[in-house]
Amino acid sequence: MLSFFRHFSQIFEEGRPAVRRKLTKLFRALLEVSLMFAGFPVVVIIRLIRPVVVVRFMEVDFGRLGGPYLADFYLREKAAGHHRSGCIDLFYFDTSTSHYNKQWLRMWLRVLPRVPFPRIIRAIDHLNRKFSGYEAHLIPGSVFPTMDEHTAFVTGQVPDVMAEYNRRLKRILRSEHSNFGFTASEEERGIKGLQALGVPKNHPFICFHARDSVYLDAVLSKDWRYHDFRDSSIQNYVMAAEAMAERGYYAVRTGAKVKESIETSNPMVVDYATNGSRSDFLDIYLGGKCRFYICSATGMSVPSEVFRKPIVFVNWTVLRFAPVYVSNGLIALKKFYLEEEERCMSFSEILNLDFGGGDTPQIFAKLNLKLIENTPEEILAVSVEMDERLKGTWETSEEDEVLQSRFWALFGPEKVRSPDLRIGAGFLKDNQELLN
Repeated sequence: MLSFFRHFSQIFEEGRPAVRRKLTKLFRALLEVSLMFAGFPVVVIIRLIRPVVVVRFMEVDFGRLGGPYLADFYLREKAAGHHRSGCIDLFYFDTSTSHYNKQWLRMWLRVLPRVPFPRIIRAIDHLNRKFSGYEAHLIPGSVFPTMDEHTAFVTGQVPDVMAEYNRRLKRILRSEHSNFGFTASEEERGIKGLQALGVPKNHPFICFHARDSVYLDAVLSKDWRYHDFRDSSIQNYVMAAEAMAERGYYAVRTGAKVKESIETSNPMVVDYATNGSRSDFLDIYLGGKCRFYICSATGMSVPSEVFRKPIVFVNWTVLRFAPVYVSNGLIALKKFYLEEEERCMSFSEILNLDFGGGDTPQIFAKLNLKLIENTPEEILAVSVEMDERLKGTWETSEEDEVLQSRFWALFGPEKVRSPDLRIGAGFLKDNQELLN
């Protein structure tokens, strides 16, 4: 028996990945169960005091740059006069990956104090969710309906299903200013960081980023292929970046871990993601200070969203999750090509296609569906539109307005969204047959 344990210990110490992962998973499961048993009396107390005060929970994941976006919704609603009485709101921080941005966490701690012993609070929250009525103890999160709710709304079966989502969006959109900012010392540090990248002090710059699989593959051992539908080639963004440089901006390519370098000889286009200058601090400072951000559906956009920066979303896919909360945004979508039918899906078909979870590859395979990225010309067009809108030189035609109205009508009657969120005019005009 002793020799068996020695052999087992040797295997573990040698670090055989499969053994270590299984034991770590088992240990965490046992710890979770133990904490739940210990937290049961707390759950009882929380339920008993609910008529007097409601204890609510929210987990904030700092293992992903986009993790705190629901907390931003909460703070924006609070700034609009909501979440002020009758509740004790507890935020516990976690990291779902092996990496977190220290600057991002530091700034959130200024406005969203974390509770101690997050593992215990998490166990109490998860245990509470196993009993009826747990919803009252959750801090409101997503502003997006489920697929069933969306269907019920657009078909008129349950016309008021969107009422609470709309009320929340109205409160969120009333908050025009960021919930936090950079300190004086951080501003000084940021200016020096920009100058080290070659961007002169007070010179305008834009940022651009394309989501790929490298970051998640590097920070968490898991099969992430079901996220591949969100990926796009950074090379297709370079034309827009170089055009912005011609318009007087520096263009900074961002990203913590990326698949490839960009191909450009323009000195005003900076590959910050691969040139060795990247830091946690600059990731946040760049997103918070850029003129606007060009990116796909990725957590990299969240710092800019928090700082209320205009965003050009390209290669967007999950139409039901269109960023209706963004104060100033433009969108260009990937095309969904049905290879057997030799046609692109209409916007309505995309809107009503339920995908994005772990079964996404199977769904696409069953439909024989191929996603077509935005071309460099499409990304250029929507970026130029954003620049000209910000400068006040963009001219909107009557046809543009008609096409916008037809597009947003697909979401059903009285759908609340930011009045400054639009589909790129050129993209929509070139693909108006997909409105049918």
